[in-house]
Amino acid sequence: MAGSPPEPTRQCIGCRSRAPRSSLVRLVADEGAPGGCRVDRGRNQPGRGAHIHPREECVDEATKRRALPRALRALPGSSVDISKVRAEILGARL
Repeated sequence: MAGSPPEPTRQCIGCRSRAPRSSLVRLVADEGAPGGCRVDRGRNQPGRGAHIHPREECVDEATKRRALPRALRALPGSSVDISKVRAEILGARL
């Protein structure tokens, strides 16, 4: 009798450490949203997603390294910008 399977892990685009999926905020590309992306609260929206800890230092590091457009595989020159959803990421309830 095995217990429940272990929770999947994902890598934070800010600090690049691995963490359980439930401790990270998922972002998905959305051309109509401010910044070209939005928070996927239900973690079930279609498309490529990127995960980040809801901590200022992770958001700052992801911004500095321009990690979000790369993680979402956005086209060069697209308007994907993590700073537009910063407050929503930091205020996300997990």
